[in-house]
Amino acid sequence: GKGDTVGELSFLDDNVHYASFVARGPCRVFGLQRGRLEALLDSEPHIVYRVMRAIVRRVHRAQQQLAAQASELTHYITKTHGRY
Repeated sequence: GKGDTVGELSFLDDNVHYASFVARGPCRVFGLQRGRLEALLDSEPHIVYRVMRAIVRRVHRAQQQLAAQASELTHYITKTHGRY
């Protein structure tokens, strides 16, 4: 959606991340090197909040997916082997 960010995790952990994204419509893409982003964060502190929110949303989605997978696995094991 409008204003979405991608790749923000790589700025925090210094690891290279690979991903593919497909735009659902016209879009503008901006790329920043880490040093330029850090300088921008110093001059535009509200961006820190937006990046932080993007990271928190991503972590919450990962937690929800893990919880759903754990529930499915528990259900499968219980159904297949009974309670233990």
